[in-house]
Amino acid sequence: MGPAGWVVLAGGLMVAEPLTVLFVAGYAAAGALAAALAAALGAPPVAQLAVFVAGTLLPLLATRRMLVRAVGGRASPRAPGRGLVGRTGTVTSELRPGEPGLVRVGGEVWSGLPYLDVVIPAGTRVEVVDAEGVVAHVHPLDEGTA
Repeated sequence: MGPAGWVVLAGGLMVAEPLTVLFVAGYAAAGALAAALAAALGAPPVAQLAVFVAGTLLPLLATRRMLVRAVGGRASPRAPGRGLVGRTGTVTSELRPGEPGLVRVGGEVWSGLPYLDVVIPAGTRVEVVDAEGVVAHVHPLDEGTA
C-alpha cells in the first residue's frame, strides 16, 4: 500500500476511535502513520506491515499499565457489585428465587436475590455471597428466618 492508503487508514481509525469501547483505534492510527512514513521512504509492503504492527503495539504496551491505573484498575464494567461480597446487610423487601427484592448494604440499596432457593423475608440480616452486575446474591444470617 502506498503512503496515501496508510494515511486514509489512519484517518478512518481516528474517526472510529470515539466509537470504540476499548480505545485502541488511536494506537492503530499511530501505527498506520508510521507505516505511511515507511512507504514514503520506499519500504516494501512487508516492511510497511511490520512497521504498522510495531507502531501499533509498542505504544499500547508502553502505556497500558498507566491507562489501567487511570481507569481504576482491572475492574470490569459489568462488576459494580463485586465489592459487596462478604458484607452483611438487611433485606428491605422480600426476596424470592427468580424475583429480585431489595437489600440495604452499607447504607446503599441494591437489588437482591436469594443465593439458594429460599424465600427471605424483609428485615432478615443477610450476607452477600456473590454479586452479578448490580444484583447481590445473599444468604440469611439468622437461623430459621428462611
